[in-house]
Amino acid sequence: MEVVKVCGLRKLEDIEYCAENGNGKITHLGIICVPGRKRSIEREVGLKISQVLDKCTTKDKRPKLVGVFRNQPLNDIIALTKEYRLDAVQFHDDNPEWLEWSLELLNIQKNNPLFEKASSSSPSSSPSSSPSSSPSSSPSSSSSSSSSSSSSRTNTYPPFSIIKRWCFPRDRMLIVQYAKKISEMNLQNHFIFLFDSETGGEGKVSNDWKAVSDFLQEIRKNKNISTGLKFVMAGGISPENVQILKKTCPEINGMDVSSGVENEKTGWKDYEKVERYVAEASMKDGEYRETEL
Repeated sequence: MEVVKVCGLRKLEDIEYCAENGNGKITHLGIICVPGRKRSIEREVGLKISQVLDKCTTKDKRPKLVGVFRNQPLNDIIALTKEYRLDAVQFHDDNPEWLEWSLELLNIQKNNPLFEKASSSSPSSSPSSSPSSSPSSSPSSSSSSSSSSSSSRTNTYPPFSIIKRWCFPRDRMLIVQYAKKISEMNLQNHFIFLFDSETGGEGKVSNDWKAVSDFLQEIRKNKNISTGLKFVMAGGISPENVQILKKTCPEINGMDVSSGVENEKTGWKDYEKVERYVAEASMKDGEYRETEL
């Protein structure tokens, strides 16, 4: 799996454990920046997370710190992105301006003094491009070039990601629409599409995995959508059903877990469950443990 995410982290010791024991296989650590939720991060903890990650991991094994937001003003998102030194922002809502906000966040990160700029970007891949405007080339040629030339994009923009939650099958038309736009702008390496429930963190399987698999097969055949765009599954995932998910929906690029690796009594992360989840998710294709469907 390209993306192995543990979300809903609240304690520094849990974050340190995931970073140190993930062996570079946990790629993303999520914190809830939405006020008043069961797993909301406390400000004093959020301010210390990046320091903890810097100390306990090497650069090549450092997981990305993801801030999860829902129905919050852009100024608040920008402020917490800077204060917590987030590596990614997750829009877990239906804000129609999410793509415009994403481009603004990318531009802010591009001017971040912590990011060492390389060569200037080409007009067709600039984050400042309007999401409604099309590049000079046709969508098909843009998609072709975007899937084959990622080096210039990687050298031009900071390693910052946007994760967008989608509810399936409700949002299937929007998924196709925005996947095309992001591919046209040659920014697919900065976006992850997440299949989850409306609020998330409920511990229930929120998607028909077989239906998502069929849908992603259609997506991958669409020449106007770059193969570099990642799709991740969330909702009711646990160490016990990771293999079932991988067999049922092999088209996904990763998975996201929260309550599935928590102690049912305390609500805190269960380190044994985290280890099992990472081990199951990190198995390569063809190494599936025998699991009854």
